Amino acid sequence: MDIEGVELAAWPLEAEGTLSILERIDIAQGYIAGVRETGRDAFVQIGMLSDEVSRIADQLARLASRQDGAVLPDVAIHRSAAETARSIREIIRKRQARKQFFPAELFADPAWDIMLDLAAARLEGKQVSVSSLCIAAEVPTTTALRWIKGMTDAGMLARRNDPGDGRRSFIDLSDEAAEAMERYIGLVESGAI
Repeated sequence: MDIEGVELAAWPLEAEGTLSILERIDIAQGYIAGVRETGRDAFVQIGMLSDEVSRIADQLARLASRQDGAVLPDVAIHRSAAETARSIREIIRKRQARKQFFPAELFADPAWDIMLDLAAARLEGKQVSVSSLCIAAEVPTTTALRWIKGMTDAGMLARRNDPGDGRRSFIDLSDEAAEAMERYIGLVESGAI
């Protein structure tokens, strides 16, 4: 009998023994198929994450350079850093409040959570370590690290080592991403969008 390249020689065995062997092969093949499927799912998920990071980078680039042709008021210029930081922290609080009413994973958006946290920290003059940023992303650490890497590769974030502790790194928004975030928050606060 030939099962996916495995040849099973069946001598006159009892029917029960043959069925038992066939059941074990079927179970093993199901397990292997499940592992293969999980591997495909992980690959697809990584591709989706990469696409999402690219989409966000494109949107920020359009907002920063106004390539989309929209004439948007430059509201952020008229706001102090402290006012803008408070507005961002308020957005973060409102996003976190949703968890009281809905499952947290329903609204998982690590890229946006990362950007909000880094934008507020930049305006407040605070440094954000990778570990703190993983917490702010509100997703499993490995997921947050993938997002941080993808966003860094896309030029949205900048990573620098802590000069006082070689084991720690800090993450910042790139200048372009920070400028786009400030304008976005200004427009939201002004009611323009």
